[in-house]
Order: sequence, then structure tokens, then C-alpha cells
Amino acid sequence: MVPPRVKEPRFLQQGRFAQTTASRYSVNFEQTAARRDAVTFDASPIYLRSAVAPQYVSKWLPDAKLIAMVRDPQQRAYSHWRMAHEWIASKCTTAEQLSTLRPIRPLITFRAVIERSLMLHHWNGCARSLKEGGSLKEGAAPPSASGFSWLKLPAAERTRLSAVGVGDEEAAAGRGTPFYDCLRGRDAELMARYRAELLGEWPSSAEEGELSEAIRLLNHCGEMMINPPGLLVKGFSYAAELRRCARRPSLRPNTPRRLPCERHAPRECSTGSRALPTGLSPRARSAAVGRSTSLWSRSA
Repeated sequence: MVPPRVKEPRFLQQGRFAQTTASRYSVNFEQTAARRDAVTFDASPIYLRSAVAPQYVSKWLPDAKLIAMVRDPQQRAYSHWRMAHEWIASKCTTAEQLSTLRPIRPLITFRAVIERSLMLHHWNGCARSLKEGGSLKEGAAPPSASGFSWLKLPAAERTRLSAVGVGDEEAAAGRGTPFYDCLRGRDAELMARYRAELLGEWPSSAEEGELSEAIRLLNHCGEMMINPPGLLVKGFSYAAELRRCARRPSLRPNTPRRLPCERHAPRECSTGSRALPTGLSPRARSAAVGRSTSLWSRSA
């Protein structure tokens, strides 16, 4: 077994695929190509969600061995968080960078990232359900949120809550705060911890400027890997993708092996005639492709 130079090259990740080449990707497998008996792998789990991975894996390596390893979502989330911090620590190393990141540190502990991920889930769910139900007037619904965007309630709700007090159940019925009430109905304890942010009391203008600078650097060094709600939802979405793929006719016995394109990226799939560079040896060609959660490819 010869590991690649980069464990997760993500060559067939949607978006990245169009910006790189098979020649650059094959550099990861030069040591494998030098040994006739070598076995290697590409351990990019993002392929389970990629719109381009299934058709190209099927096209380039129709007989490849596919191994999908699905972890407990909680363990996977913690592993995701640790890996993100390892990336940040390896790329943000100067004294200036470490100083810039200092304000964001309390927000990127494991518990803090999980809680903000849950908060974003509730926030977007309430925004969607209240809009569909007509409970919010036009323009009164807050925008959808992701990453480290600050969660401020609509201005009218902040004014009313400041007057009656957050968490006052007796006043809830008549205070006219449908969005906050929806959030509180989903997780009152979590809402209480986000009180200052929801009411716009935190962060201050000065704090927001420092945090925005820290977030930009964090996204650069960590490749947005630690941004909520990614580490919470990816494990579940990977499992859902795997279940959906398993139901495809092309994955059942005695049927064609070519996988259909993902419906959410028809243009990339319909024009996906990209081929490997000419002149590659069979071994190099085998080394220059990827796999699902773990694609083990034996050199020719």
C-alpha cells in the first residue's frame, strides 16, 4: 500500500474539478506509478456529494473497488473539527496571523461550533416555515444564514423583546415576535445563550470589525472547513447521499455500471466530455483518477 502525496486531493469535487488538471492530480501518485505491485487510494469523502465524481469514476475506472466508510455522525463531526484546527495551525503560523485569529477563538471550540450549527439550523428552518406560512410580512423575515454571520432578529422583534424581556412566556402570546417564538419553541435553552446576539447587543461595531478580519483569515487558513453548520450536517448528508446512490439502478447487479449525472448539476454532466491527457501509461492513467469515500485502485 503506497499512500498518495495528499490524502484528500478532492480532484473530482464539484467546482474544483474545472480548475485543475489530471496531470496535476497524477502527481499525488508518482510513487505508486513507480511500483508495479503498488495499491493506492484517494480518500476524498466529498466525492459522495460531488455531481461529477460518479460519471468520471465509472468512465475512467469501471472496475475500480469502491469502499464507502460511514462513521457515527458525532465522531465524524469531532474528527472534522480536529482536522480543521490542524489545517489552521499549519497555515496560520505568524505572530500577526495568530493575533488576528485571537478574537474568533472562543467561537471555534467544538461546543461553540456545534451550538452555532444547531442555531443556524433552527434559524433557517424558522425563516422558511414562517415565510411559507405567511406569518411574516414582506421584508420582515431575516435572511438565511451560514458560517459566522451574526444572527440578529428583525428590528421590530428586537424592539418588542427589549421592552417585555426575552423568555417572558406570559407575554409571548401578544408581543408580536413570531420569529423569536419559533426559535424559542425549537430550543429555548440555546436561544437563551444567544440572547445578546439575537437582540443586536453583541458584537459591538468594534468587535464586529475585529471578528470579520479574523473570519477572513480563518476561511483562508482553514479553507472554510470549520464554518458552521458544515461539521454538523455533512455526516448526515453523506449518509443520505450514500443511501440515495445505493437505490440507483446502475448500482444493482447485472445492470450497466455507468452512473447517471446528479440532477442538481445538469450542465456539468451534459458537457462532461473531459478526458485524461494523452500519452499517459496505463499505470499513470489508473493513478490519475479518484474514488468515493475510499477508492482503492490497483495499478495496471
